[in-house]
Amino acid sequence: MSSKEETYYMAGIDEAGYGPLLGPLVITSVVFETPRPEQSLWSALRGAVCRRACKSGRLQIADSKKLFTTAAGPGRLERGVLACLRAGGMEVMETFEELLGRLCHHFGEPLDSQPWYSNLAIPLPVAADPEDISQAAAKLRAEMLKKGIALRDVCVNPVHPPKLNRLIRQRDNKATVLFEETMSLVRRLLHIYGRRGITITADRQGMRRYYEPLICQAFPMSRVEVISEEKKRSEYEIRAGDGIMRLSFVEKAEDAHLSVALASMCGKYVREVFMSAFNGYWRERVEGLRPTSGYPRDARRFLADIRPAWDEAGVDRDQAVRAR
Repeated sequence: MSSKEETYYMAGIDEAGYGPLLGPLVITSVVFETPRPEQSLWSALRGAVCRRACKSGRLQIADSKKLFTTAAGPGRLERGVLACLRAGGMEVMETFEELLGRLCHHFGEPLDSQPWYSNLAIPLPVAADPEDISQAAAKLRAEMLKKGIALRDVCVNPVHPPKLNRLIRQRDNKATVLFEETMSLVRRLLHIYGRRGITITADRQGMRRYYEPLICQAFPMSRVEVISEEKKRSEYEIRAGDGIMRLSFVEKAEDAHLSVALASMCGKYVREVFMSAFNGYWRERVEGLRPTSGYPRDARRFLADIRPAWDEAGVDRDQAVRAR
């Protein structure tokens, strides 16, 4: 590994599940340690990773929408996520519950009011081949070691409907809730890596271009400097005490930064396993029920199909269905 004087921290943040009516909104941050600033990780690690599907045994790291479809299932997505986590030094996690315990840090919330999550000891992997994951992880680990690159941190913030609904009622704006929950991850990164300096890239949120007032609100005791506010990129420097970070919001960031793409993949994977548990709970109670991905049109079909079982269970709508 490079000396500390040559070490840089590059983070990516992305969300999965902003639009659905069912299931959690999941926001994820990923941190890489690199020997050079602004290094292209796709290029540096091209011996082990690729942007598009390939047959060389490399891992496809890309926007989660390019890896996951309902028809194809979670196999490709799961392979990439679990192999990257293992290459980053995380031990084998045998259940989804263990995975959440390792990734959620203090962002986990009580799930007692959501009976479909009463047992999250779901064996992993759910679809990918364990041996294939091990081989891909070993290949990526060797490539990162050779290039002086390390996956240092992955943190997942799953915001379930009860909390999301409460926050939306308080803020009266779902986009504001997304930004504030994203800033919770940013504050964590500043606390851990700020003294050494960190560059954070996030996908542009909605059509917003000017983030300074919101950042100042999120960091009231910090100095916020606008570096640029352009059509496709808004960049800021934030100083808090002896901590410093460069925060950028970039259009289609998951296509330009491997760290953001991996954050997208991790968030999507966590959301999909949560949805699998949700679907499994209701399929045990409604014969022949088709599962749902949670997006509005299909969610309404699903809710209509489970209505008798829902009424019998006496579940509060606010516990499962988003206000927006």
